[in-house]
Amino acid sequence: MVNKTGKNGVDNGIVPSDAVLAEALCRYAREKLTTQQRIERLRVELGYYIKRTKLQALQRKFRTPSLNDHTKGPETIVKLLADEGNIVPRSLVRSIIHKIDPEGAALRDHSGHLTGRMKKTRDSGPCVPV
Repeated sequence: MVNKTGKNGVDNGIVPSDAVLAEALCRYAREKLTTQQRIERLRVELGYYIKRTKLQALQRKFRTPSLNDHTKGPETIVKLLADEGNIVPRSLVRSIIHKIDPEGAALRDHSGHLTGRMKKTRDSGPCVPV
């Protein structure tokens, strides 16, 4: 059935301008609000009713950092910088990340996760550490 009115049946309130939304989302990012807190603040402050998926789309549109952005590794940061026209070596990004956020860098370090490689053999079971 065709919806001739053009409305989807959901009232999201008044949609703020892009400038107002971008400013509000940046402010929420600086305050380190969770997704639920950001949704609630948009509802209370701007009268804009959205859910998680729409908030994530807006954050991507305005390139607003989310609370879990500390998990972004060097590859992601190099790609984001390249998208903006800034070509930076991965080694430089890694060294800066290690200086700024050593705990986050340690969390992302996967160098020891393959310590016990397994090899199939006939005489000692399906897998034996090499």
